[in-house]
Amino acid sequence: MGAFGPALQSERQRRGLSLEDVARDTRLARHYLLALEAENLDDLPGGLYNRAYLRTYAEYLALDADRLVQDYQLKAKRPFDTARSNVQPETLATMRAAIRSRAAMPRSWTPFAVITRVGAVGIVVFVLLATAAWLGADYWLQRPETMSIGTNDSTKLPAGRDVEEAAVISTSMPESRPLAAWRLPGRQPKPVAWAPTPEEVRLDDAQGARLFVEDSGVGTDVVDRQLVGASDTFEVGAPVVFWTWVRGGRPHDIVRHVWMHEGRTVGAVDLPVDGASWRTHSRRTLRSGATGRWVVEVRDTEGRVLARQEFRCTP
Repeated sequence: MGAFGPALQSERQRRGLSLEDVARDTRLARHYLLALEAENLDDLPGGLYNRAYLRTYAEYLALDADRLVQDYQLKAKRPFDTARSNVQPETLATMRAAIRSRAAMPRSWTPFAVITRVGAVGIVVFVLLATAAWLGADYWLQRPETMSIGTNDSTKLPAGRDVEEAAVISTSMPESRPLAAWRLPGRQPKPVAWAPTPEEVRLDDAQGARLFVEDSGVGTDVVDRQLVGASDTFEVGAPVVFWTWVRGGRPHDIVRHVWMHEGRTVGAVDLPVDGASWRTHSRRTLRSGATGRWVVEVRDTEGRVLARQEFRCTP
């Protein structure tokens, strides 16, 4: 089994780079870089993030990212295999016998058992219907896949808006979200009159805009208001974040993040820009059928494109 950590550390030192240099260039947190080099998986966020961070670090050092990811997956699986190998044969035999005995037991369908189960199902259905009535149908129809969170550089106050496409349904959540941002009855966001904009708008059209984008990008997460895991290629199932740093904003200003797949708009989210320097982002999970070319844009209320990023989704 290969060792991805020493390979990263050796190549970094060979190039004369410090962890601070790598963290600055890749926007990965220093403690994550240190955990990758030490192969300390407990200090990493886990799941897809680990592979995304490792791939970003490896590609930055011009190493074989696919091989190092395979080495990581072998190491991540090893603790389970080791624990399983330590189980005594007698214990495994006892466990298998118990499973077979339980599977062979006849199911109890006495009248009392049937009434009990039907009653339990009825209670669950009643609770769901009561919850739906309290929240209102609009909440269930408009729960978004793309959500957002904005941060003012000076106050660090969170803010968010939901996607307007009611057909987009998901359970993904931002890392923090104020109660006022949810679409509860009586708390609907104020509608904005957006100017019609064609799908492909030249960035030159934004030259007359008061708002402008200092920086933007797509990655896997936002940590300390900075994008991490920046890339132009993501796999199906990965979370993708569109991060923008907007300048020139005033109270009650709004920008819109527009997500397009193969030339078709599939999601849009309105974000507040309440200060002269405001960082905000929206996120989306690339589900089955998301392979291909993606374009994400940030637009002002006049429909001008302030910034655009492209990436590809691979199987």
